[in-house]
Amino acid sequence: MFRFARLTLIACFAALVLTQGALATTPQPASKAAVIRAEMARGDALNRLYGLGRYTTPTPAQLRAIQRRSIAMNKVYGLGRFAQPSAPGFDWGDAGIGGAAVLGTVLLAAAGAAVAVRRRQSPADAV
Repeated sequence: MFRFARLTLIACFAALVLTQGALATTPQPASKAAVIRAEMARGDALNRLYGLGRYTTPTPAQLRAIQRRSIAMNKVYGLGRFAQPSAPGFDWGDAGIGGAAVLGTVLLAAAGAAVAVRRRQSPADAV
């Protein structure tokens, strides 16, 4: 049994050494410029395949469709010439919310100050 385990261990070690030798001969990575050129060539080929970028020229009907869609989207979302200006004047609701927030902050600060002063007094001063 011990002999079988030793043979198995030796075989595993030999396989590990052989695979490490094969992995050590990996090719060096290409230069950054070569990688960029390859990506540009791939992108250009895909643009040509799918008719994108400089390989496309929309027909007049397609241009009209794009323009009409743009106008419709501007109308739906209130953009461009369809934008509605906000109502002029003072918004009293926002002012009330801001005033309430300030009042709450002042009350919290006053309560904190009162607690701090009360804790600072010694028991002899309280009598």
